[in-house]
Amino acid sequence: MKKIALTGFTVFSSHSMNPTELLVKKFSTLEDINGEVVPVSYKESAKIAREIEGEALLMMGLAAGRKEISLERFAWNERKASIPDNDGVLCNGEKIDEEGEERLETTVDIIELEKRIKDQGIPVKISTDPGRYVCNNIYYTALSSSKRPSLFVHFPLLEDMDKTKEEKALEIILDFFRESYCSE
Repeated sequence: MKKIALTGFTVFSSHSMNPTELLVKKFSTLEDINGEVVPVSYKESAKIAREIEGEALLMMGLAAGRKEISLERFAWNERKASIPDNDGVLCNGEKIDEEGEERLETTVDIIELEKRIKDQGIPVKISTDPGRYVCNNIYYTALSSSKRPSLFVHFPLLEDMDKTKEEKALEIILDFFRESYCSE
């Protein structure tokens, strides 16, 4: 089994490019990474969150409008967005899991991770709101369906953060996952 499952999303809405798709394609060439580009679909993202193999799971998505990398602390048991997913599904406040908790928290040490990324001069923050779109859907499903360490990270558009900084941040995150959550 590959040590780290890594996901990023395809393009959606009016965006012509999703930097997380590029990151998955680049880093999937590493022998310990099981990379998957995920359709922007509530149904497909939930399926992949449950089925992708890896000792730890790192999910990524685009947060247009943010100027820094966001380490998401929580996932919320709600689907709600002003735009439909790529399957045409528009959600207006439905629960992801009718029996599930209101919110789930990552067990990944995001305080240490934030420090390591900041130490490299890369803008980063801990976020408590991953939105309620497909990013939150995959994150909530991952946290509720598995005990493995899981984290969701939002990346800005490439016009708001240089590609080399995004790649360096992902290198730092993957190294942290290897050190902290993967077997030798």
